[in-house]
Amino acid sequence: MYKTIKKNKKEKVYLIIHDGSNVLVGQGGKSCKKDRKGFHLPGGTKQDSENEQGTAKRELKEETNIDLDVQGDNCAQSTVVYYGNTNVHFLVIKTPSVPELVKKKGANSKIKKDENTWDEPFKVVTSKTIKECMDDFTVENGTEWFGNGLQAAINSGLLKLE
Repeated sequence: MYKTIKKNKKEKVYLIIHDGSNVLVGQGGKSCKKDRKGFHLPGGTKQDSENEQGTAKRELKEETNIDLDVQGDNCAQSTVVYYGNTNVHFLVIKTPSVPELVKKKGANSKIKKDENTWDEPFKVVTSKTIKECMDDFTVENGTEWFGNGLQAAINSGLLKLE
């Protein structure tokens, strides 16, 4: 489901990579030069030259070392969530098995630090159930808006809470 994007706003893109039961999440590292707290969905700020899928692919590789096709039949966009001056896009990607994706695609292997001085890769990449994610994305960790993105995906029928 697509919503009208408000122009002249900052845009972020996050990935909800799931297998119907589990979601890929990361923990640790830095974002905007601050230590990340709790678990996070992979993603980040959209560059002017990128579309949402381009941002998602780049951020996923930078943060998790996973190179994944983020276009085509396995990818759909949930409702855009608005936070102040930011449009936050959540791309929902279905994969056969999140735990196998983490193992097979080299997540948690040494990720080379690129020229991005603002962010660091996740220290741990893992899978959690959708319910665990909903419980872990909290105000205390500054991650409640990831929960809002999951809820938007659930409400739009792109993700089912089992």
